[in-house]
Amino acid sequence: MELTIENAKKIALADDISKVSMQQLFESVRSNNTISRYRPDPTCQLDPRSGEMILFNSTRSKRPAEPGTNQKTRYSDAEPACPICAGNTTPILDVREHSQGFSFVNFNLYPIVYPATTPPPGSLETPLYPDPEHLGRYSQGLHLMQWTNSVHDLDWHNMPLNDLEISMRQLADLERKLLLESDGWMPPAEADSDAFGYCSIIKNFGRPAGASQSHGHMQIGFTNIMPQRFYNNWCFQQRHRKTFTQYMFEENSVSLTIWETQAVKLLVPYFMRRPYATILAVKNTSKQYLHELSGDELHDLTLGLSLAIQSLHILMAGIGMEPSFQLTVQNGPGAGLYVEFFPQTQLCGGFEQLGLWICQASTKQCAEDYREIINTLTR
Repeated sequence: MELTIENAKKIALADDISKVSMQQLFESVRSNNTISRYRPDPTCQLDPRSGEMILFNSTRSKRPAEPGTNQKTRYSDAEPACPICAGNTTPILDVREHSQGFSFVNFNLYPIVYPATTPPPGSLETPLYPDPEHLGRYSQGLHLMQWTNSVHDLDWHNMPLNDLEISMRQLADLERKLLLESDGWMPPAEADSDAFGYCSIIKNFGRPAGASQSHGHMQIGFTNIMPQRFYNNWCFQQRHRKTFTQYMFEENSVSLTIWETQAVKLLVPYFMRRPYATILAVKNTSKQYLHELSGDELHDLTLGLSLAIQSLHILMAGIGMEPSFQLTVQNGPGAGLYVEFFPQTQLCGGFEQLGLWICQASTKQCAEDYREIINTLTR
């Protein structure tokens, strides 16, 4: 079945995420026999040295990867390599029409977390309840996908800005649904918070960055567990009495600012771990989530994302590397709101495993390279 917008709406739980309750979302996953076949282990373990959480799911090794290693595999009628283009999708939750194609949200077939039927006592009160015997804490939630556009070759580096804004608004609406309507399903994000659970939004682009499908997408993990970086941001605010974004605006050298608007700033962090790593931060440091942004702020954040990703494609191609990167949206307690880009411009070795990062580039030169390209893109 070709995935047209008409076909997508026919198989959707609803064409708008606001029309679906959290109970429907959880029950839709639990009642899906295909997703259930690939459900993860319900327990997770904490590395006592770093506080990092390890989730276990051996079935994710069965994920199908597209053929070829260096070039993007394109869908054709003769060889439907891409399951999305072929219309092989799990239940759809939200559909947004673009000038060409459409974006949509569905469930991940190989989830990192699975919705609980009967959460253990205490798991809805705090994300890290005691586990003195190391039996593992209960991990649960939803693993969702947003397909940036139904057209295979359209993604953040080559879509019109107006269409990208539609995709960003879709992400913000999904984030709002998950965080603000999960009382009774998830623990509070922090004390006296209106948000429940933790909404992790990431993008892997390119095989070196872990993307098993080249069809452009974002992944959304909604968990009862606070990811370590979220916890680090929260601890940072407790120590410094300011969010991480406020600290960066005050401490990062002006020479490392790449581009900015009234609402956002794109910068190379002074602690750049890999060549061309960047941070795109919202200037209103009191805002923690995408759904809290005004229309102008969302527009500027979308533009910044597009420029950063376009620049990475050009920069990595210029040094003879396949464009590949990880993008993480840092939302929630202590962060402010920022997006971090980690390009696969240099391999990680043993020293990095010890926390000793060796970066083969200059922060100032990387900022200059970005500025030169963005000046061309915005001319």
